[in-house]
Amino acid sequence: MTNTRRKGFRNLYYGWWVALAYFILNIYFGGALQQGFTVFFNPIRTSLGVSATVVTLAIQFRSMISVVTSPAVGLLFDRVGPRPLMLGSCFVGAAGMLLLSFASSASVLFVALFITALGTSVWMAGTGPATMANWFVRKRGTAIGLILAGISLGGVLIPGMVWVEQTWGWHVLARVLAAGLLIIGVPMSLVLRHRPEQYGLLPDGALPAAETASSATLGRKPAGSGVRAADFTFGEALRSRALWALVLAQAMTSIGGQAAMLFFIPHLEADAGISPALAGVALTAIGLLGVIGQPLVGWLSDISRKRLVLGVANASAAVSVVLFAVISQPWHLIPFVLLYGLTARTGFPVLASILAEYFGRANYGKIQGVVLGATSLFGTASALLVAAAFDATESYVLPFLVLGFLEFLSLGFLAAATRPKTRIPVATA
Repeated sequence: MTNTRRKGFRNLYYGWWVALAYFILNIYFGGALQQGFTVFFNPIRTSLGVSATVVTLAIQFRSMISVVTSPAVGLLFDRVGPRPLMLGSCFVGAAGMLLLSFASSASVLFVALFITALGTSVWMAGTGPATMANWFVRKRGTAIGLILAGISLGGVLIPGMVWVEQTWGWHVLARVLAAGLLIIGVPMSLVLRHRPEQYGLLPDGALPAAETASSATLGRKPAGSGVRAADFTFGEALRSRALWALVLAQAMTSIGGQAAMLFFIPHLEADAGISPALAGVALTAIGLLGVIGQPLVGWLSDISRKRLVLGVANASAAVSVVLFAVISQPWHLIPFVLLYGLTARTGFPVLASILAEYFGRANYGKIQGVVLGATSLFGTASALLVAAAFDATESYVLPFLVLGFLEFLSLGFLAAATRPKTRIPVATA
């Protein structure tokens, strides 16, 4: 039995090892360096004596830099693959967090978070989904959903981060997170590989003859049959109405969610009197539910109409932001946590699958970079507006209500994102 099990692990398609490495990377980056900055928000604001807008501007360097770097990272990804990019992300991000641990003024805060943003922007540019799009075709949505579930699971780190901050302060917390980037991030980055063809493999781990025979037996198209004989060039994709409709759909559906994660603890403290400890538990619950929701929705996108699945996910995300806005008592967390945890972050695995299915794999990194660059731009603008509204009113309720209702606009853009014309028939998304 032992020998059989070992043989099975040895024969496991390497794409799943890449997926596991990204799953672990996403737990750390998503928990510590994305959701986790809500733990820093009020302590930094109080310690340095600056406004919510100033702290937001410093933290949002991540998104502002991603506006510029996402297309560039996409270009580099298509040329060199994920491993060197993620190694650089870990080292630069760790340097920024270490400098943050010594910040005693707003100027040092900005410099430290700028350096951190240079590192994390590589991760935010979506090298994980792009890598999964290369290693999988038939199981693409499932694979992308699985690795992005790591971001949701990262919420389990929040209670520990709150405890470290309340026990030793935010400076020590920054040093702990810097060390984690090296201890966890570097080994996992070394596992990553670019394309299966470079190692004598094919997407989904199938050989051409075996793949065709298996598909015929099951009465379905062989894996990869929905991929164009000639992938779109980057220029052709940029001239496609479908790409820009998907860009706007993704940008609009993310504006409330991105801001909600940054202001999660500040909003619950200011408008509902909920402690950071309880807020951390809520974030953990959201993360655990996301581990179920993202792979499930990714799998559904593999077996049904992708745009329909994405539309349901985007509508649920909009409703969850509205619920977040009106939280005023601890029990209000329950419906919000359930809806946000199970649905709010499930759309991107489906979107990533649609991008690969519409435009092919050859220039996927650059194309996805455009989508994520626009998403970062909209996310930065929405976070700054929320911070400015809080400085003016000392409440987060109204800006989150506005963002929640604006997210419903994503459904209109998604309806316009029909498949671009191609010379060969492909399955409908």
